[in-house]
Amino acid sequence: MTDNHKANITDSYEVGDICEGKWLDGQYYTIIIDEIIDSVDYFVKFVDFGSYSKLNRDYIKQKENVFFFLFFSFFFLLLIF
Repeated sequence: MTDNHKANITDSYEVGDICEGKWLDGQYYTIIIDEIIDSVDYFVKFVDFGSYSKLNRDYIKQKENVFFFLFFSFFFLLLIF
């Protein structure tokens, strides 16, 4: 486990957060935190696939592209309202 990944384990996520989650193929894709199940598990939506899944926080990391995060947050808010 890398130091970067260890830092992510201590992160807590909130409903609506846009992050990256590890998909079945081992690659990370954009996710939205849909529900907090407990202190380590989250119910997320994989944006690229439109599917939902339960993910352990070990398979979630912060989204690195701030511009994309802001754009997608705005788009997500438009969908809600």
